[in-house]
Amino acid sequence: MKYLILFFSIGIITTNLKAQIKKGNFSFEAHYGLTGNFFVQSYDETSSIGILNDANFFKKNFIGSNLQINTGYYFNKKWKLSLAYTRQENKRDVNFIKAYPNYILNINTTIRHFNNFWDLELTRYYEKKKNRLGISLGASYMRFRQNEIDILIGGRAINIEERDAKRFKLVDLDAVLGCTYDYKIQPKVYVGVATKFHYNITADIAESVSLSPYVHFYF
Repeated sequence: MKYLILFFSIGIITTNLKAQIKKGNFSFEAHYGLTGNFFVQSYDETSSIGILNDANFFKKNFIGSNLQINTGYYFNKKWKLSLAYTRQENKRDVNFIKAYPNYILNINTTIRHFNNFWDLELTRYYEKKKNRLGISLGASYMRFRQNEIDILIGGRAINIEERDAKRFKLVDLDAVLGCTYDYKIQPKVYVGVATKFHYNITADIAESVSLSPYVHFYF
């Protein structure tokens, strides 16, 4: 909710400042919407249950939140180079209770997966009157953080772990493909919707896809 409030606040501020901004080569965008994360659904939680573990909790919900801030430089009306920061969050509620010989294990929590992308993109715009279609291609540096829970058979050990880029080197390189469609509501302000696909080159897997409304202005 705080990200949604931030998104609309930026849109309101942008509209109020439109009369003070002169047309130029630089742009700013704020996005907030949904992501679908393929990676968080790729775990096999059943492979060791009954052999090594009583339970594994690695997967998160496919649908999560997507926040992006984008700054760009226009070479002309058709081409823009931009740097974007994207934060994606996928989570899952875990409710596990089991009686063991000497105790009862009760885990009631939420596990999360965070993707942090730094995207460098080149965008080609196709503009007609007040409508624009943009196609982007680029590369991304990704750092991620994830929660995992596994319970050894018989409850002999319980592992609750948060793995991140700093301690576990969870860093990858992605390829990025994006598409935007927006409409000019003021001389220097657009509103639109964007979709972006991240492909993890390091792991050779599809990482995530997002769909977000956004506000864009240039100065």
